[in-house]
Amino acid sequence: GTGGRVLIQTGYSTITTSGSLIIQTVNAASSGTSGFLVLSTGTAAVGPSGAVFVGSGSSFSGNSGALFVGSGTSNSGRAGSIYLAVGAGDSGVGGELIMSAGETSAVATGGRVFFRAGYSEATTSGSMFIYTANAGSGGASGQMILQTGTSSSGNSGQLLFNSGTALGG
Repeated sequence: GTGGRVLIQTGYSTITTSGSLIIQTVNAASSGTSGFLVLSTGTAAVGPSGAVFVGSGSSFSGNSGALFVGSGTSNSGRAGSIYLAVGAGDSGVGGELIMSAGETSAVATGGRVFFRAGYSEATTSGSMFIYTANAGSGGASGQMILQTGTSSSGNSGQLLFNSGTALGG
């Protein structure tokens, strides 16, 4: 049968905010790095391994909680990178990476998606690369499709390409 579960739960409040749950490693000493924090499911001998879900709860009145994923700042060096990557497989098509903004049933626009390269106080801002991988020994490289959605009433969305303004150049 299935192995035992581990449940870690904070306190409930009948009046205000429930308790917080903080899991962190201790700060490093004068040399070295702070400890790793690993959140992972185990491997599976047959079938898929377990999924990992990270999300905020639903709200019955007001906005649901935000989800923040970020690396810390650095005082002498660059900030840590963030990697979102799908693992490799050896059977079937590769896994998908899907990023989608929120939907709404109100008379309002859907959620927006922003991709922005980094800002530099002293020199050129960061570059942005969007590209498909090279083809293997057979076949073509992947398609790139950039399009707006359809509209059942009125115009469909615009597709705009702009470069920034220059003050000295």
